Amino acid sequence: MTNLSFLTSLALRECDLLGEFPLRIFNLPNLKFLSVKFNQYLTGHFPEFNRSSPLISLRVGFTSFLGTIPSSIQNLNSLQKLDVAQCNFSNSLVPSALGNLRQLTYLDISASSFGGPVPDSLANLTQLTVFRIATSSSTGPIPSWIGNFSKLEYLCFAFNGLNGSIPASFSNLINLQILCLQSNHLTGVVEFQMFQKAQNLYKLELGSNNLEFVIEQFSNVMDVTVQQFTILDLNTCNLKEFPDFQRNQTKLERLEMSGNKIHGEVPNWMWNISKETLIFVDISDNFLLGELPVVIPWVNLLCLKLSNNSFRGLLPILPPSMREYRASNNKFTGEISPLFCNMNSLMYLDLSKNNLSGTLPQCLGNFSEALMLPQYLDSTIQQQKQFDDD
Repeated sequence: MTNLSFLTSLALRECDLLGEFPLRIFNLPNLKFLSVKFNQYLTGHFPEFNRSSPLISLRVGFTSFLGTIPSSIQNLNSLQKLDVAQCNFSNSLVPSALGNLRQLTYLDISASSFGGPVPDSLANLTQLTVFRIATSSSTGPIPSWIGNFSKLEYLCFAFNGLNGSIPASFSNLINLQILCLQSNHLTGVVEFQMFQKAQNLYKLELGSNNLEFVIEQFSNVMDVTVQQFTILDLNTCNLKEFPDFQRNQTKLERLEMSGNKIHGEVPNWMWNISKETLIFVDISDNFLLGELPVVIPWVNLLCLKLSNNSFRGLLPILPPSMREYRASNNKFTGEISPLFCNMNSLMYLDLSKNNLSGTLPQCLGNFSEALMLPQYLDSTIQQQKQFDDD
């Protein structure tokens, strides 16, 4: 190998590397930044790290690195960024030695074999701005000490087996921008006011738990500035109405509110929010009723899910950008409008279990071959995840 002793930075991200990563590179005396992220077929393992290593950033996420994360990793005194997401390390628990890397600002150990409770040894990592343990096998409660991470901007514990409530100490995370806790076993009451100090919070994902999202105490406080969200996931949050703070949202891209307990009609103001930015809306599996606008005004919409409600009247006409339209198990009536022909990028259409009549517009036969159209019988139609910084 060519003499690389003066190398300080090596970035080989997304280079389709194959084979085993040379151990010698880890021992280069001046190497501070190493990234081989997103090389799926690159194998390798960590050496025993000595105290002389100057590494500041070590990123091997989304590779096939294996073996274990050695306890000697705590010798990397200067390490600020560690990314080992979606590797094949055999550690069954998060190594407690990571808690000694007190200069860390970025830690991603997602989609790995790590399981069990989030170790208290990580409570020392108070400089973290990014902390991700998603899509793993983490269990137990969310530690309250995370509320001490005052610099945290991105926290993701999604798709685990965490239980208990969201700690009240989360109200201290005033620099938070992204919070992803969806798809766990979390319970308890969550007041929207918990997040009010985090004025830069733009992505909030709490869905697919058993939380009770409470908004009443906020709705009467008119002098509070509400964050502008781009993503709101409030699926199965025991909501009984559309949150009032949504009324002034102008930047929403994705809105998920399925599986709640919302009754009555969709408020008129709902159709005026984020007209230019919304691309995904899911309000299925509620108790909604009434007629919808003849034309949905979200001009760049890609996906709309209305299924399992009691909407009636004519099917709404959607913009040409649509890819997925689900409106099954409602009470829609009338014919399918020829204006459906404008949705020539449609890939999934489900209008089953309604009271529709007439015949299918012939243009549907000209749609993409990828269109999945449930069978049409008895005049009724029956029955497609960010914040990385190298």
